[in-house]
Amino acid sequence: MILLALLLGQAAPTIASAKPSDPALLRSWYASGQCLVARNGVQAEAILDTRPQSLDFLGAFLTADTRTRCFDQRRAAVMHENATRGAVAEALLLRDFSAVGTPRGKHVAKVFMPLRSPVAPAAGEKRAIAFLEITECVAEKEPALSFQLFSTEIGSREETAAVRALVPALGACLSKGLQVPMNASYVRSFLAEAVYRVSVRRLSSPDARIDARTGTN
Repeated sequence: MILLALLLGQAAPTIASAKPSDPALLRSWYASGQCLVARNGVQAEAILDTRPQSLDFLGAFLTADTRTRCFDQRRAAVMHENATRGAVAEALLLRDFSAVGTPRGKHVAKVFMPLRSPVAPAAGEKRAIAFLEITECVAEKEPALSFQLFSTEIGSREETAAVRALVPALGACLSKGLQVPMNASYVRSFLAEAVYRVSVRRLSSPDARIDARTGTN
């Protein structure tokens, strides 16, 4: 995110993985994600075909937002490290799906595969992939509860309650000895992409109505 801010010519945000971001600022940030998807959805989709916290992700984001400037924040922002990607992923999820594996139309974005890479990732990418794996597990175990989170307002009591309902699944999906931030905004940002990925896999089954990679029957 610091590199991203410098490339955009903005004040660098403070990265805080484990601390909650300001709810009002987060809502503004997620509105920026909706703006980007609405104005430049095709290039926004390319973000999901990159690995989180990678240089490819930064490049895809810059390409998508250069024209729209939806994330052109004018002041320093305190954001957790996945807030930008999570905001875009949630906007794409709500555009393309009405529930886990239930598409709204005949087009869905291509997502990167597989999770594990033969090339050793940087520390930030490795941490992001690990938490994305956990939240994919949660989405598989509790698809309805997972999708329900995205009907709640950012930073609200309802959001906190929705994440709390997922705690048993999160606990079951955690690898032994792995510690991850568990605040609601952090979980939400990863779960949006996880739900999208699980939904795409379900559509890729032999009896699926849509080809998840091409968006055709």
